[in-house]
Amino acid sequence: MIVGDHAAPWVLEMSLTAFYKIDNKINGAVLKYLRYTVYLVAVGLLISGCGKTEQKLPVALLAPVAPIAPSGQNLTANGGATAAAVRTSILSPDDQICENGGVLVEAGIDVNGNGLLDQDEVDSVDPICQLETQAAGTAGDATLNSLVALSQEPIGTNCLTGGVKIDTGIDWNQNRVLDSAEITVTEFVCNEEDGLLVNTGTITGDVIDYDSGVPLSGAEIAAGGISTVSGPDGRYTLRDVPMGSRIPIALKLPGYAAQAKIISLGSGETASVTLKMIPISYSAIIVPEDPLPIIDVSSGAGITFVSSELVTDSGVAPVGDITANITVIDPTQNSDVMPGDYIALENAVSFSSLESFGAISVEMLDGEGNTVNLKGGSTSTIQIPLADKSGSPPATTPLFYFDPSYGTWVEEGVATLGDRETSPVVYTGTVSRFQTWTAGKIIEQQVAINGCVETKDNVRIANAHIHSDGDSYIGSAYTSTDSNGEFSVLVKSGSTGFISAQIDGRKSNTIKLTTTSDPVFEPECLVIGAEAITIRLTWGAKPRDLDAYLYGPDYLVSWKNKGALDRPPFAQLDIDAQNRNGPEIITINKFDDPGTYIYSVYNFLGEFDVGMTGSPARVELTYNGAVTLLTPPEGEGNNRYWHAIEFVVSADGEITVNILNEWSDVEP
Repeated sequence: MIVGDHAAPWVLEMSLTAFYKIDNKINGAVLKYLRYTVYLVAVGLLISGCGKTEQKLPVALLAPVAPIAPSGQNLTANGGATAAAVRTSILSPDDQICENGGVLVEAGIDVNGNGLLDQDEVDSVDPICQLETQAAGTAGDATLNSLVALSQEPIGTNCLTGGVKIDTGIDWNQNRVLDSAEITVTEFVCNEEDGLLVNTGTITGDVIDYDSGVPLSGAEIAAGGISTVSGPDGRYTLRDVPMGSRIPIALKLPGYAAQAKIISLGSGETASVTLKMIPISYSAIIVPEDPLPIIDVSSGAGITFVSSELVTDSGVAPVGDITANITVIDPTQNSDVMPGDYIALENAVSFSSLESFGAISVEMLDGEGNTVNLKGGSTSTIQIPLADKSGSPPATTPLFYFDPSYGTWVEEGVATLGDRETSPVVYTGTVSRFQTWTAGKIIEQQVAINGCVETKDNVRIANAHIHSDGDSYIGSAYTSTDSNGEFSVLVKSGSTGFISAQIDGRKSNTIKLTTTSDPVFEPECLVIGAEAITIRLTWGAKPRDLDAYLYGPDYLVSWKNKGALDRPPFAQLDIDAQNRNGPEIITINKFDDPGTYIYSVYNFLGEFDVGMTGSPARVELTYNGAVTLLTPPEGEGNNRYWHAIEFVVSADGEITVNILNEWSDVEP
């Protein structure tokens, strides 16, 4: 089903309509017909007299989604088992399909549910050819492009079962972004009704400050066309979100870098997601007429304006001075701080895993709070501080920007690594937009990790979310267990990494693995217990070694005695990191006896030139779906123990969690 909103009478519309029939059953439902209409927007002098035009009209193409992805776009609708999928690719004159080039539009059904329209799923192909153009209006207007922005359309009046919203318009301000004021035509490609009584889910959780763990109120959160604002306690809930395998959750809050995370959401499922926002690292005021370089000398992050003309979203000159906000994103301690899920969209046809070597977010605001960006054809140079776990970062590597509309990274440009003997070490490259950028590369060689997830009573768990996290590289991957509680997730070949599972906010233990070029079959299932408490410790380059301890009424879990999950003490040190960064992870399946349990961090080598406070050390507690983030308090001095958390277990098994956050030179 397609419905449209024709907002501008001066827009000439020409439609190409493709009908096709799907006879096969998909998840028990038959999709009968899908109608897909592509609108070509012509700008210039319209029909006069009896319809004769004074000049030839520039016919705009169905161009890649804003921001423009040179290789095209690929989007599958959420909300149903018979999800419509559309992809576009650029045609050059050399393709011999369109004399002047154009766009190939392909449509079909995402039968395998991978979130992409694959080649064997294409049922309709329509080339849209660029016609010979002549300037319409003033000189230079012939280069104006039409842009098409695809987004998820929630269940509602426009699409009863959800679908894809298609906004089309002319890029009048030449910033290569389809701004709201430029939209002239809105269309909807809707999923067919597939018999599901419930095809939405709920997303809930907390928004917290990544540095301090403080709950953040007033954050704007959106997913699948549904939006809300976090409350005074940082809590948020998004209801009636269309189900899907890749749902971007976007959030923004003044004073913080924009963030986005990707989740999968099943029909009727409630997903618990803690959203961590990074405070803006560095701000500076620039004059639009003479923008000077903006460099944060402490981190090396910065912008140098080259051939840079700045415009607001409405295409006009910025008002007053411009505030430039730069945020350094360092994923060495926690890969989760990166927007998205380390997935890059390659050539609009496939997802690939990304390895990062550092990232920054760049935001520009004028004196009236309008977003400012580079005008089309303008460029700037950015500097990205090096973040590396591999020990051998590449001398040159591609640049990727994050596209929040799809939750994927898009390659554009190349970065060069500076002198590693000079601090700070940065990657430098040329960009055409202010966004979140990473210096990274596609992981070419991956290997499958195969395993299972079960309860402490050996009952397999279906639909558990699996997370692989690099140890010798910066990157992550995600999947879910099947109906037998089994999974297969890809990690980088020849690396070390971690595997864990989560369901309903409860986390499993974490396993560390070393890969070669052969698949790994993990003999022991990941275990999610009744209490399922996990405590994760990370830190910086100094101190060199911090240790996580769990003191029970009659035991100590530490590097000396790592404990066990299937027998007393039912607590275990999963990961023992002995050289910088961490993580050290303790998992508690249950508290076997009443009493007091204390989690402490120990400065093993007694190094205080930086200390835990300056490192900075971080403790992340996950319990009952909630995440509590702790950083060391003031007054560290030469104290080697940071007593962070206390668990008090009553005789009837009730658990009370108390935040201690105390320094001591002795054990608890």
